[in-house]
Amino acid sequence: MVLLSICIPTYNRKNFLKDTIESIISQPEFLNSNDVNIVISDNSSTDGTKELVEDYCGIYGNKILYSRNDTNIGFANFDKVLSIANGEFLKLNNDTLLLKPGSLAKILYYVKNNLDNKNILFFRN
Repeated sequence: MVLLSICIPTYNRKNFLKDTIESIISQPEFLNSNDVNIVISDNSSTDGTKELVEDYCGIYGNKILYSRNDTNIGFANFDKVLSIANGEFLKLNNDTLLLKPGSLAKILYYVKNNLDNKNILFFRN
């Protein structure tokens, strides 16, 4: 069971997205468990985002879910990325937001302690 889906809507920010993905996959909670996955909804980028994310999918398999829109759907991409996520908890994450080392452990601590009651958790960046 995936406890946390980190949901990233993106459009033409390949270099920022790469840094954001790296900030997540470098953390032990992502690498050493199946508690966390990354969900990316690409708003029909033209800058190589598709190839970048497909490379990560090739390495990490189903720990990274990728969806590419046929056309740019604007702000509806936020809803889209959340709708395709499969975690018990969803974290909407900007494609430029880096997770600090150790932050994934803290987020998972709160997720695990709120699984039963499904409280809404809000994490400030």
